Amino acid sequence: MQHRKLNPSNSPFACSKTYSLKKGLSIRFSFDAASKQISCDWSTEVPMGKKLREIWPAYLAARDDFFTGLDVSVLVLDL
Repeated sequence: MQHRKLNPSNSPFACSKTYSLKKGLSIRFSFDAASKQISCDWSTEVPMGKKLREIWPAYLAARDDFFTGLDVSVLVLDL
């Protein structure tokens, strides 16, 4: 798995990856090693209700794939 560098001059270990989900949605996960922050950005609005339930398995697969590619430990709490 390859992750694209976000800004090598300011944060050499930053990476991001965009995943296409169902229903025309995509999500971009980013990790900045300098600040130790993980963020995600949706292509449109954050899905809710039925739309969220429909894409949930694809979201989980994308999230897990991104976290697996990081060279850090990540704790995920799904409530």
